[in-house]
Amino acid sequence: MRRLSLSNRFFNMSCEQFVSLSKEFKVACEKSFNGPCDAAITFMVDVPVTTTFYDEDESARLAEINNAATITTAASLDGDFKALWKNSAYVGLTFRPVDEEKAPSSAFATLEFKGRLPKSAIYYVQGPADETCEALLGTIAANNSGLQKGDGFDSNTFRSATGLILQGMRSGNGAMAARILSKSNDYSFK
Repeated sequence: MRRLSLSNRFFNMSCEQFVSLSKEFKVACEKSFNGPCDAAITFMVDVPVTTTFYDEDESARLAEINNAATITTAASLDGDFKALWKNSAYVGLTFRPVDEEKAPSSAFATLEFKGRLPKSAIYYVQGPADETCEALLGTIAANNSGLQKGDGFDSNTFRSATGLILQGMRSGNGAMAARILSKSNDYSFK
């Protein structure tokens, strides 16, 4: 598994950058995964909530939150995404090999835009040998030398923790106030 981030120094990522970087990454993934890849693109009005631990109930709850925040999904990078880009607080892509038999074990890749880091594109690749991942992301970085390179160990999502109830997390509202109710231990973001 390997990670990479590419960032604009001064401006948020544009819709044009989203399309070109995504298409370039899809081509690199197809080369790395030994064949064509399916794309799943998700446009959301809120930043998604993820977790770093496995709990069935928590995962189901977060899935409900994320589903409610989803504007739409797409399976192709062809089309006009300007209106969706403008109305989205987060855009995430997942690439998976069509023929899993030809691909390395557990191969998939993700790319995130907007969210908590609107100037950045966050890349993640899993499956192929580390050298292949490094070469894939190295090519992406070299082709986009005008962008600042980072290690990608940050995310455009919010992470949930046990006992933390995330509600109404609008990324565009500028501030999120935390309200702690000491008697009920309800740590809600309102």
